[in-house]
Amino acid sequence: YEAIQEVGAAVQRELLVGSRYAETGDPAYLRRYRQAMTEADALRRRAVAMPAIGVAERAQLEQIGLRQSATEARLAMVRAYRALGRAADAERVLSTTMEEASAITTDLAALRRAASQRAAA
Repeated sequence: YEAIQEVGAAVQRELLVGSRYAETGDPAYLRRYRQAMTEADALRRRAVAMPAIGVAERAQLEQIGLRQSATEARLAMVRAYRALGRAADAERVLSTTMEEASAITTDLAALRRAASQRAAA
């Protein structure tokens, strides 16, 4: 259960810092974002490899990983559009990115519930 909580917190940090970087282009946020991406991915991979994790939880973690990758790519697109002065395109992609982030949050909540139920059993 603790590993799932750590994954959730790390993914949420990645989303937050990534969106701040996409909005501002601040190099300090870029450094934090790269660190957050690495940490979230490593924690998720470690959790997937744990023998105590069930098949359904593994599948959820893999789905979260796919959504993370898509979000990372979209945030890079947002930043590129902003750098090119294409604010409308940046906002369009950012809107899609925030929908994906919301889906990740929903996935994480379901994963936490499943892990909590497994731990209580």
